[in-house]
Amino acid sequence: MTPLSILKDSLSADHKEFYIQLQYFLLQLAKLKNQRDDAHLVYTLKELIKYIKEILETHFRQEEESFFSQLLEIKPESKELITRLLEDHKAIRIKLTALEKTFLKFQGAYELGVSEGSDYKQNLLFPAYNLIGTINHHAEREDREIFKDFC
Repeated sequence: MTPLSILKDSLSADHKEFYIQLQYFLLQLAKLKNQRDDAHLVYTLKELIKYIKEILETHFRQEEESFFSQLLEIKPESKELITRLLEDHKAIRIKLTALEKTFLKFQGAYELGVSEGSDYKQNLLFPAYNLIGTINHHAEREDREIFKDFC
C-alpha cells in the first residue's frame, strides 16, 4: 500500500463514522421537531457542534494539506473536482459558524432562564439539518468520485 492509499483508507473510514454519528444527531434533533425541549436542544446542538469542530476539521486538514495535493500529483485531471470539494469545505465551515453563533445566543438565553423567543426550528433545527445534509452530501461525493475507483 502506498502512503496515499493508506490516507485514503483513513479518510474513507472517517466518512463511515460521520454517517453513523450524524444520523444519531439527526434523530435526536428530529425528536424536537414537534415538541420543543430546550434542555435537549441545547445538549444536542452543543454536542453536534463540538463533534463537527473536532472531527471534521481534522479530516478536512488531512484532505487539504496532504491528500488533495498528493492526488493531484498522480491524477492532474482531478483539479476541478478538488476545487469543488474545497468549496464544499468552505460552505460547511460557513454553515457551522452561523449555526454556532445562533446556538450560543440561544444557549445564553436558556442558561439565564430567559425565553429567547425566536423560532427555534427556523433558527436552529433547520440549519442543523442542513449542515448535516451538506456534510453527508460532501462525504458521499468524495466516496463516489474519489475513493470508489482509487488506486
